[in-house]
Amino acid sequence: PYYLCARTRDNSAAVQLATITPASYVSPSVIVKGVTTTLTSGAMQSGYAIIAANADCSGTRYAGPIQVSNYLMDGVVVLSSVTATTAYYCESADNGGVVPYSYRSTVAMVPYITLPPSPTTYPSTEPVGFDDRTLPPATPFTLAVSPLMGSNPFVSRNKNCTDVIFGITQTGYIPAETEFSSFYVCARAPNNASNYSMPTPNLHIAKYALSPTSVVSTISTIVTMSPAATTTNVWLSSSSLCLANESQVGAPSYLGSGAGFSSSMQAVSTSWVGIVYVCLLDTRLVTLDSSRIVFVRVASLLSIGVPTLANGSAFNPIRGIPWCLYRSVPQSLYSLVEGGDTGSAYASYYTTTDRKVFIVDGSAACTTANALTTPLAQTGSETSQLCLATDALANGSYKICSGTPAGYAATITATMNVASPTEEPTA
Repeated sequence: PYYLCARTRDNSAAVQLATITPASYVSPSVIVKGVTTTLTSGAMQSGYAIIAANADCSGTRYAGPIQVSNYLMDGVVVLSSVTATTAYYCESADNGGVVPYSYRSTVAMVPYITLPPSPTTYPSTEPVGFDDRTLPPATPFTLAVSPLMGSNPFVSRNKNCTDVIFGITQTGYIPAETEFSSFYVCARAPNNASNYSMPTPNLHIAKYALSPTSVVSTISTIVTMSPAATTTNVWLSSSSLCLANESQVGAPSYLGSGAGFSSSMQAVSTSWVGIVYVCLLDTRLVTLDSSRIVFVRVASLLSIGVPTLANGSAFNPIRGIPWCLYRSVPQSLYSLVEGGDTGSAYASYYTTTDRKVFIVDGSAACTTANALTTPLAQTGSETSQLCLATDALANGSYKICSGTPAGYAATITATMNVASPTEEPTA
């Protein structure tokens, strides 16, 4: 670095005003041998470049000529057999035809040395280095690189190594549901003052996943979270922001069971219909600053309402007469017609596309094994009438089951009696 200083008017003292670290003319200024990378020129928009053995651009060329297009040079490779650790970046407008190559910047070259074989599961004592590695969320780990590749490794969001993620090794990282959770391991080159990374992200943090991804709002459903969260600070929110002062979906506020969230959670029966967001306390930010209580949206599921009966439906069916219904879906989260919601914004949450309807005994579960009538699919439009045969039914209590994205559920909450029609006396 350089220091910008100024002297006092009487020249009795000097004061440092700023620290200046000049950027390398070519980026990155460190090349990993045997690894294909893209270089960026500091000033040449189009032309040619070489990686030369000498500062006067003569002698062995470790790479090039490379065409420069819009300041970029793609597909640059220095062979892993090259033993030199320093090289010189040179440019020419016409590949040295009329305009000779001129020195622009010094680059460091490091060998690509892998660590011991990567473990298949974590936790593990194997460190994370420049090799590709995928870790579960919220999993602490260690960083290490070969001394021949550099020192003082850290993790950055960008390949320029300027967006450092602090505290990630102590607590691991909790990725947001919509976040790109792949990062760069960076290190300081052994013969260069620059930090560098591999050309592409090599540390990947897996996302949390839920199963199933849709539930019926009024039915208590076991939802498995994988991998299991290890904190009790887990809650469900009606908003993707996961702010601590938001109203929760259901109760209690924290839905962990026992000592932790373990392997599953039980979704609370709630009247909420729509997207439900799973929020986790970000322990990394709490470790860095105990005053920062930040919840992260790590996953989401669809809480749907069962179809309701609309006006015109037969609420008092009679045996032998088709039981006809008009149904509607709360908030239009799915279609009553099979295949009618394949393009829905919520389709990724659906666990089934079955939308058939059938009748079961009033005390039976809504499964096709308990169906007393042939499951029928609604045809036409969302507002079309659907009629179920009642000829095979005896007098008793029944309920109608409808297919939803979360499986079968009772359309009506009360059972209905099926009675024989009254016969008129004959003369």
